[in-house]
Amino acid sequence: MFNITKSNAPSDRHARPTKAALISADAPRPQFREYVRQLSGSQIEEQWRAHKTGFVAIASAPGHGLEATQLYTIWLLSWADRFAAATAKGRAIRARALPECNRGGFMRTIHRFYDDHLYEALGPEYHHAQAEASNANFMFMHCRSAHEILRNANDVGGEFTLERVDQAVLSKTLEAIAVLDRIRSM
Repeated sequence: MFNITKSNAPSDRHARPTKAALISADAPRPQFREYVRQLSGSQIEEQWRAHKTGFVAIASAPGHGLEATQLYTIWLLSWADRFAAATAKGRAIRARALPECNRGGFMRTIHRFYDDHLYEALGPEYHHAQAEASNANFMFMHCRSAHEILRNANDVGGEFTLERVDQAVLSKTLEAIAVLDRIRSM
C-alpha cells in the first residue's frame, strides 16, 4: 500500500514518491494506478526513465482515468523514447556496415537515399528503424494537435488511449491536408 501523507502527496510540487509506489510501476496494480492519477505531468516526466513501462501500460488501457495533461505527457515521452531507440538502432546498423565497405562507396549509397538504395544496402532492419523514426518525427510535428485534441475532449480518461491519440492526430492531419487540397483546387 502507499503511504501518501500531506508531506509526500503528489500534489506537493517537491514530493517524492514512496518506494512502494515506484516498485509497482512495472506491473500496474490498482494502487499504482491511483497513485499515477495523482501525479502532475512534470512528476510523470521526473519518474519516466525508471517507470515508463507502468505509465505506458496504464495509458494504453481503456478507462485509465488519466487527465489530459497526464496522458499527453505519457504520449509525448513514449514517442520520444521510440524515436531515440529507432535512431540508435539505425546508427548501430550503419556502424556495423561501415567496416564492410569503403567509405566512398558508403557515402555514395547514402546519397542515393531517396531511391531506397540505402534501405536495400543496409537491410530491412534499418528500414524498420528509419520508418519508426519517421513516425515519431511525424507525431512530434503534430504534438500540438495531440494537445488540443486531449484538452478539448470530454472524457479523456475513458475515451482516449495512447493508440487512440495517435489515430486522432493522424485523422486531424489528414483532414487538414484535404482542406488545403480543396483550397488549392479553387
